[in-house]
Amino acid sequence: MRGLPNRHGVQHQEAHKAMTQVDFPALGGLAAVAESDPPVTVCISRRVRPGCEDQFEEVMREMLTAALRAPGHLGASVFRPTADTNSEYRVVFKFDRKSSLQAWEDSVERRTCLTRMESLLAAPSHRADVTGLEAWFTLPGEPRPNFPSRHRMAVVTWLGVYLVGMVFAVTLSPLLAPLPIWLRVLIHSSCFVPVMLYGVLPRLTILFRRFLYPSSRKSH
Repeated sequence: MRGLPNRHGVQHQEAHKAMTQVDFPALGGLAAVAESDPPVTVCISRRVRPGCEDQFEEVMREMLTAALRAPGHLGASVFRPTADTNSEYRVVFKFDRKSSLQAWEDSVERRTCLTRMESLLAAPSHRADVTGLEAWFTLPGEPRPNFPSRHRMAVVTWLGVYLVGMVFAVTLSPLLAPLPIWLRVLIHSSCFVPVMLYGVLPRLTILFRRFLYPSSRKSH
């Protein structure tokens, strides 16, 4: 029986092989989603005509309530005017995909609210859209989109890939071991991408905000 690996050795080899086979396709799937139909963060600034604030607030509430029901909407933050912002309202909201944002913008509810809102503005709205993986590194409660450097995003993304890969290797890989490799990779990547995008990256962004945004820490 010399030369034959023991049972634990076989399991270790299988787990190692599963991780090797899965991690790189999963990363490819993550990049493919980001390129073909990326997440979007939108920042809109609106200056309201004096005396129209109450009407504007009412229309804005209706629009935000309708947006919350839209598929793919991930939340919004409203920053009301202060003494030094010249009556400017800022709204920052996020959609899971660009196609979801487009569907919301094409909706009758949004167009109706927007038509009512435009008559209350003192100047045209200013809008900034950010797509790609950067959109997942936006902090909640920030009045304008602010993004960390690419190498810092790469470090946090790698950490997320490592953690999710380890969990999948221990829990999912043994269950899928009898399946053909193409099916294992398909299942792994189908689970890996949404877990990373919707579960891990937003939480790591908050957890590592001091690392991702060192300038913000200094300013405070």
